[in-house]
Amino acid sequence: MGCERIREALSSQLDGEATDPVTGQDEVDAHLAGCPACRSWLDGATLVTRHARLDRRLVPPPLDDAAVAA
Repeated sequence: MGCERIREALSSQLDGEATDPVTGQDEVDAHLAGCPACRSWLDGATLVTRHARLDRRLVPPPLDDAAVAA
């Protein structure tokens, strides 16, 4: 299985989605065990995902009464 397909599966997992039945977890794990490029990609994607979830600047401020009334 190619790196692109594995990275799609990993991205889905990082987003909390279920593992694609076509790309089973065993295949993902086996690929990661032998592919340093995908392990590195996963490390980076995990870090980006964590920062995005923790960065409060990405959450818009609540609307005030005037904005809601408009």
